[in-house]
Amino acid sequence: MMAQDIVLEDATPCAGLRHALLAALARAIGGSGGVGMHAILPAPPGSDDVHARQHVTADGRREENGVLWLERAAVPFSRGPGTAARLTHTGSTGEIRLTSRWNGDTAEVVDDGGKLLALAQIDRFRRVVLAPAPQSPPWLRLGGRPMYSEPAGPTICVAIIGDEHRLRHIYPAIFAALGDASDAIACELDIRVAVGAEGAGCGEIHGVVLPGGADMGQAEPLVTMCYWAQAHGLPLLGLCLGMQAMALAAVRSLPDHRDVVLGELAPQSEEQLFTRITGNTGNTVERLGDRLVRIAKDSHLAATLRNDALQISWMERMNHRFRFEAAYEAVLPTAGYRIVARDPACAVVDIIEGSEGGFQIGSSGHPELTSRAERPHPLIAAFLHSARENMTQRDSEPLGVEISCRPVL
Repeated sequence: MMAQDIVLEDATPCAGLRHALLAALARAIGGSGGVGMHAILPAPPGSDDVHARQHVTADGRREENGVLWLERAAVPFSRGPGTAARLTHTGSTGEIRLTSRWNGDTAEVVDDGGKLLALAQIDRFRRVVLAPAPQSPPWLRLGGRPMYSEPAGPTICVAIIGDEHRLRHIYPAIFAALGDASDAIACELDIRVAVGAEGAGCGEIHGVVLPGGADMGQAEPLVTMCYWAQAHGLPLLGLCLGMQAMALAAVRSLPDHRDVVLGELAPQSEEQLFTRITGNTGNTVERLGDRLVRIAKDSHLAATLRNDALQISWMERMNHRFRFEAAYEAVLPTAGYRIVARDPACAVVDIIEGSEGGFQIGSSGHPELTSRAERPHPLIAAFLHSARENMTQRDSEPLGVEISCRPVL
């Protein structure tokens, strides 16, 4: 039986969930690559919330966050009239209207006659998982996929520093990317959201992620967590704003540069570690979309990626207006870091690493946006490898972590 066009009409419990369900349906119909599928989305809701439109597509367009899930399923999209989302298929001869009835993180997907076609659930990495129902149609190829289950056995514990609601519900890209990597290396993963360096202990932490985002109020807490992670010998991965925080913490450790700041926060300061990217006429340039990143062959990161049989170059998703100031490049090695990747076209520093070894990596890009379930990002996979090694080393010496955090359920 040939698949039909799907019109998805529902009220979802969090931003972007409709897109995630649409992407899951596309994969169920068209296979892992969503072959032959095309999404038609209504106009994005009018909103002044910068957090709701942080996603950047491969070709450099800024979009609503939910588009992430369609990209992960390789489903192209366009905009159309109305308020419903539509999924079209190259071989379709009709359409079927579906509604998802959500109850927390689970849902029933029913047709317009009320027949249950599939079950849906948000897993602990915020990915929508579909499973068959007793009356699932043959064109909805769900097979016998198991629903999400709790992890068992030894578990890697990773802390992400930031606001829990934004990271879990508004734009959970880093959760999905960590899930992709943990699936690929067959490890159990416990993600905890930490809001700062104060509060009650939360057990063992084996690695720390400093995410990007538009909330510049997170900059100083990220800097504090850099010092904390380094003091405890933990693998540290900084993304975009997180990478800026890593560089800031490093350079501030030098006696002559303790007043260095981020240009976005203090544009009048004479000591700006990150400054605006400008064009030939002095205009601000936004670096958006996919750019090729090549890792220095003599770097610790390159050795790590080669040892794991992963590539040392890839297309990275960029979304920033600030770059590492060239005047500080000479002092960075003194602060314990080195530059291991840069864009030769615009002299932007793409990746820095701790020069003493271990996993201390800062990326100006967003590797979480190009991770896929079947192709995790090499940088994130390498981070989890390092966190797993850290867990093994600390089995006999539990580390009490004094940060306020809550586990991702």
